[in-house]
Amino acid sequence: MRATIRKWGNSLGLLIPSTMSRELGIGEATSVEMRVVKSSLIIKAKAAKKPELKKLLAGINQGNLHKAIETGAPVGREVW
Repeated sequence: MRATIRKWGNSLGLLIPSTMSRELGIGEATSVEMRVVKSSLIIKAKAAKKPELKKLLAGINQGNLHKAIETGAPVGREVW
C-alpha cells in the first residue's frame, strides 16, 4: 500500500489506514517506537503496560467506592 507523508505543524505525518490499524490492534494514543534500519522506517507498537494490582488498589477511595448491593438469597452452595 502506498501512502503520502504530509506536513503536520512543524513535523511530518503519515496516516495509517483504518484497515491496517484494526489488523495491528492499534488506535488513537497507542504508543509506538520508531527506528531506522537500513534506510527503512520501522514503526512498532509498544506493548501496553499491565496494570499493577497494588497501584489499582491504592486508587480506591471513599469517592469512588460503591456501596454494597443486595444480590438476593443464596441459590447454590455459597457460604455467606
